Amino acid sequence: MALTNLVDFSITRVLNESADSKTIFLLGRFEGRSGEAIVLLEKLAITEAVCQQFIVDKSVKLEFTMQNDIYSLYNGHGDVTRMNEIKVTIIEPVTSRLIEKFSAQQIHMIRETAEDYRLVTQHYLKETAKDLQWVENILEKKAERDRVLCEDDDADIGFTLAADMKWDQKQAEELYVLAICRKRGLASLRDLDGRHVAMLCNIRDKSLACLKERYGLQASQVRAFLHYQPSCYHLHVHFTHVRLQQPGTVVGKAHLLDDVIDNITLIDEHYYQKCAVTYQLQATHPLLALLRKRHGECLDDTVTS
Repeated sequence: MALTNLVDFSITRVLNESADSKTIFLLGRFEGRSGEAIVLLEKLAITEAVCQQFIVDKSVKLEFTMQNDIYSLYNGHGDVTRMNEIKVTIIEPVTSRLIEKFSAQQIHMIRETAEDYRLVTQHYLKETAKDLQWVENILEKKAERDRVLCEDDDADIGFTLAADMKWDQKQAEELYVLAICRKRGLASLRDLDGRHVAMLCNIRDKSLACLKERYGLQASQVRAFLHYQPSCYHLHVHFTHVRLQQPGTVVGKAHLLDDVIDNITLIDEHYYQKCAVTYQLQATHPLLALLRKRHGECLDDTVTS
């Protein structure tokens, strides 16, 4: 049942907060429910329409803060429901792994060799249960139909392009969409080889065409990339507006789709089965512990925190 407010939510602790992204992650419980929940509160982007309202609304009050030469600072106060809209995301029930994922932690950069992947990471993926039901629901057209932008039902090279929950589908400059491949059995970047070039090109070309038709975005205005390590081990490609800055677009997480295609076609069709890949892990991530177990203290000589 959809909520109308959060009065039944009791906060246990603040997992993380960011002044840059204007987000805060809260851990707690809803009254009458047994499991814990995470509530994400996120300030939405300021739109032109909001600015127009702010300028003409006589209820808006400016509180003087300071002045230095030509610069004056004020705090503006207005109708909270219109001027300071907040996006609320609720995750319930949550596991200890999800709590760790959203908690503020030290981050380490890991350089994973091909041997590390075969001996450690691949076994970790097989032994760790991953809930992909939400992915299947989208691919099988059972959920989020209103967020689907385009589809290709081909079993080998097809995909579903859908708006990510991070995006409210209002401003093109906040665009964040996912292309989820229809082919099962591809967990991550490491599974890609020459057999998948047609699929990757199909995802890139049709997704960019869709974004141009729907939102007027040129290919040069869109960033297309894959995560490694991904948070979801079913292959998918992220598409964002180039002006959108998100933690997942940084070095150590994002691999540009065009670069992935070039590495497979120009360098070696088995490039991602042979190369070392550098990525970031949270300090409490189980995979970090397994890699440290394999390498001992030597791992920290190749880790930057």
